[in-house]
Amino acid sequence: MSNRLFQWNDEDDNLSSSFNNVNNNNNNSSSIFPKSTSLFNNNNNSNYNIDFLPNDQDDDLMMMNDNKPLGINRVNSSRQFDDMMDSDIFNNTNDNQMQYNIDNSQQQEQQPQSQPQPQQVEFDYENIFNEKNKTDDFIYHYTLESVDLQTGNESKENIPIHLALNFLKLSQSKINSLKNELEQSYYLPNKKQIENNMHLYEFEKDTWDILSKLYIYRDIEKEKDRQESIVLQMQPSQTEVFNYLMKKNFEIRENSIIIQWLEEMASHIELNLDPVYWDHTLQDLKNKNKKTTAGKTTGNLVTELDADASSRQNVSIDKEDEKNQAKFLSTLWAFLRAGNKEGAIEFCVTVGQYWRAQTLLGFNYYDNETNIGNPYFNLWKSNCLDLSNKSQDLYERAVYGVMSGNLNSILQVSKNWYDYLWGYLKVLFDERIYQELKPYRSALSVEEDIEHLAPSSNLSQIHTPRDIINLLKTASPQDIKNQSKNPYHIIQQMIINDDYRALFDTCAQLISKTHQPIEFTRFAVMLILFFRKRQCYQDDIENGLDTGADDENSSENVIIHEYVKHLIGTQQHELVALYTSLFNSEKLRITVYSKFLETITDQATRQQCLGLAEQFNLNTQEIAQSVVKNITGSVSASIAESSSNNNNNAISSSATTLEDSTKIDSIKWLCFDKQLLIKAILSSNLLIREFIKSNKYNASSDLLKSLPKDIVAIAKQSSPLDEQDTNNIIKEFKDWENYLSANNRMNTWLQNYANQPKENLLSFKLSGKETYAQKLDIERRKKDYEEAFGQWNQNNIIHGQEAIAAINTVLGSGWLCPMENPVGEFDDDDENGIEINEIRKRCIPSLFKSLHTVLIGTDQMAKSSRLCNKIADERFKWFNVFTKSELQEILFLVRESSIKMLSSSF
Repeated sequence: MSNRLFQWNDEDDNLSSSFNNVNNNNNNSSSIFPKSTSLFNNNNNSNYNIDFLPNDQDDDLMMMNDNKPLGINRVNSSRQFDDMMDSDIFNNTNDNQMQYNIDNSQQQEQQPQSQPQPQQVEFDYENIFNEKNKTDDFIYHYTLESVDLQTGNESKENIPIHLALNFLKLSQSKINSLKNELEQSYYLPNKKQIENNMHLYEFEKDTWDILSKLYIYRDIEKEKDRQESIVLQMQPSQTEVFNYLMKKNFEIRENSIIIQWLEEMASHIELNLDPVYWDHTLQDLKNKNKKTTAGKTTGNLVTELDADASSRQNVSIDKEDEKNQAKFLSTLWAFLRAGNKEGAIEFCVTVGQYWRAQTLLGFNYYDNETNIGNPYFNLWKSNCLDLSNKSQDLYERAVYGVMSGNLNSILQVSKNWYDYLWGYLKVLFDERIYQELKPYRSALSVEEDIEHLAPSSNLSQIHTPRDIINLLKTASPQDIKNQSKNPYHIIQQMIINDDYRALFDTCAQLISKTHQPIEFTRFAVMLILFFRKRQCYQDDIENGLDTGADDENSSENVIIHEYVKHLIGTQQHELVALYTSLFNSEKLRITVYSKFLETITDQATRQQCLGLAEQFNLNTQEIAQSVVKNITGSVSASIAESSSNNNNNAISSSATTLEDSTKIDSIKWLCFDKQLLIKAILSSNLLIREFIKSNKYNASSDLLKSLPKDIVAIAKQSSPLDEQDTNNIIKEFKDWENYLSANNRMNTWLQNYANQPKENLLSFKLSGKETYAQKLDIERRKKDYEEAFGQWNQNNIIHGQEAIAAINTVLGSGWLCPMENPVGEFDDDDENGIEINEIRKRCIPSLFKSLHTVLIGTDQMAKSSRLCNKIADERFKWFNVFTKSELQEILFLVRESSIKMLSSSF
């Protein structure tokens, strides 16, 4: 394992000795740098100390920098950033926007306070996405559950940060997983899709990164900085003032955090370590001298090899040297774009550009107490500005544009939205620091002050990151304007602006009005979770600020609902409960989860889903009742009117349809909870009413069979309703049991009655002319008939008695009426009573006719003639449920049976 901070290819291993040679020669009179004080002068002596490499025994750096390219400090999280801040090598000039080239011995004071890290959940992030049977949705769900368990003892401020850092790691892990997938297979049919997904997760990672960085400061560090007491001296140095600004000026501090984020994203640099010595030009000059001696001339090349020769003589260098220099300048710019000035300086030294390394050292504010820094800062800056305007190479212009605040030269090499944002913000930040420190310059600095170092004209209307963001939307090249519309850039803008409500609204609009991948929707849900965990969100609610969260159509609920629909559609049933619990509206939680449960038919899965709902504090009782209500009321029942002149006394039984079976099955949702059993009985009563209105007697019987046998006893013991309501619900249920039993027994009797043996008795009479064989046949047939008739008659009596008893059970009570109102006299505004009376009018008259039929059929005419007494009984007042025509029909039947009874007595 390499112990170098900067790693290069094997063929360049000899560079290690080159570095050692440079370091060993630093104290010699032949040193490439003049004797002076410097940022890198750790010992405060008169020589530059250019020891860029860490100590060989520095194990932390060996581990941290293994397999990293030259000068690249890959910072992928706030935790890594803090770890780097603890190592000396990162306390030099790595983060120049925060360090401003302060002496390394004072760097620990200069560096902003390290970001406190909440306790981390121990996940195997490296392999978490390698289980192919686990979806990304499942992994995020698992992470949410685990983080929630792990943050029980966390402070309120740390919980959302804890959550964000875990999402950051998940995003990076997913990127690594997709990269591995692409690398392991040469040909993938969905390669394009994988690459697109990888880009999405890269945007997601970048967004979690800036979010965690900013809100660690906003929610944790800002208050600590506000409370910290810092006293400045009467004549403070620029170093002291800078430290004060980074602690107390919150705007500057936030800008530095955003710059750091933008620089970390640009930390991948492709290195070219070829020496930049103009060796081809040198060789051409040597050849030129020989040819000139022979009387010949060569091309228009420089005649001197100092750095200014080309511009001074207005001639060029060799084409190959131009190419090498262009590559070098491009790489040098990449170092500065990544915020790694130290790496840029080391890179210059590595490729032999020592003079250019010296030009990068000028950005050190002067500290008169320690005599460290650049006392000729303005002079240096003016020369950088001149280079940024006059150089022929765009990247050289950009390099010195960064040093001098020349925004135009920076934007010329900016390629994307991140580059533009960084360019504007870096120049704005440096200019703000320059102006803040200007009153604290040394006398020498004042003397060399240069008037034309005014801020870039582009900054005249720009004061905050919000201004920059708006400018990128409206006054930038078209491709940058288009990139500003990227959903992830929009979210990043809202995070920088610290406007979570606008963020929610924007995400909801993007999801509702444009086609966004599910990864974006899930990301939006996680953002909602993060902001809800913040104390600021809770304070807004407590202070009565309308967040819109309670509205069913609020942005938060729209986003969550969209994701829940995805989980339901992909049959990830075990994940639905958690996200449904995130709805701020109780009504919406019940509606969405009950709608989801309607699709579940397996009993084990039903029980699991209800258990998960209870785990995440959903109202399982209301949900179960809502499921039943939704299913049973989903399709209007077609009510078939019974024909009053139907000669068939058997009650019609329509076939049970699939819709009926679904409704019957829905009642089982109410059978998982003992306290809901009384609701199961109530819902069964209502569903049977619907079936009876539609002549669906078979479906009604199937419903009763589907319920637990002991449902009544357990429901009565566990009912949360008052005793009267409980008893009335159970009474109606038993009334339906009795009625359907009577209907079934009546049908059984009718079926038997219809099968009465039919034979002409005259056929059994002997005429005396029959042969012996004929006599035997007649006697055999007569015997068979008598046996069949006897069996039939016996069954007729048994089934008849059962039917009569079952019907009398129904008629011997206030059927379907409450116990306190057995006659069924209800108020006109009592909807339930009105429905009961309609059902009684539908069922009772036909039941009396059925009773009359079976009494006649079992030769019980005397009892049939007394049916009128039952109808007129004041205890139940059955006459109230008969129409006039129905009463006349019953009276006619009773009259007929009375006549038959009288006839049979003579």
